[in-house]
Amino acid sequence: MNEQRLVKATAYNAEASQTDDTPDICAWGDKVRPGIIAISRDLEKLGLTRGKEVEVEGLGTFVVLDRMHKRKTNQIDIFMESKQDALEFGIQKRRISWR
Repeated sequence: MNEQRLVKATAYNAEASQTDDTPDICAWGDKVRPGIIAISRDLEKLGLTRGKEVEVEGLGTFVVLDRMHKRKTNQIDIFMESKQDALEFGIQKRRISWR
């Protein structure tokens, strides 16, 4: 991997209270599923665009298929099926890398 960045990492679930009125559909129309992340729009400008594979330190490889609200910066949001897992993940700092 060539590019690296330390980011704020959070987790989300497919619930309307955490997303919008179509919680199972990502920003670009993909279906929410394990192995995807949402990225803040400033990271898109660095090349983290739809379909890009991203290595998240200590967690493995994820695919960018969702984007976060424009107020979020330098952040990734990892989809988790379990609300409890997402709550336990909390807010962390993680290094990400990509080509």
